[in-house]
Amino acid sequence: MKTKSYLILVILAALLFASCASAPEEPQEPVAEESPAEVTPEDDTVMKEAKASAENARAAAVEVNAPKAAADEFDSAQSLFDKAGEAEKMDDYSQAAELYNQSAEGFKASADSAEKARKAAEAAMAAADRAIADSETAADAATSAAMEEDK
Repeated sequence: MKTKSYLILVILAALLFASCASAPEEPQEPVAEESPAEVTPEDDTVMKEAKASAENARAAAVEVNAPKAAADEFDSAQSLFDKAGEAEKMDDYSQAAELYNQSAEGFKASADSAEKARKAAEAAMAAADRAIADSETAADAATSAAMEEDK
């Protein structure tokens, strides 16, 4: 008796699964494919000009040692530059141009910060040089005074 009821349950379960698998499929709505935006020669030109500007600004920033003197600003600009390169590879020239322009501004800001830091360091070194010269003058004067007293 147990075997018959078990067999009946297995057969019913198999029929239920089979009926689910053979149920008619609901028609799927057509998926609209994203068509890539049409790239115009103007987009390409604008992107190339923005990229050249960013590359020039980056070179100027490297020249004034911005990667070390203004590391946070430079790294942020470099990240934008890298994202622009990825957008360019995806043929999203308008996004690439925008990111290149933002990175150029970031590179310019990092170069300005590095230049300010250099000028501040030079001023501090000049002040230190003056302090050393003053100390040497005072030491020479004290030595001269001590020699005069010994005579």
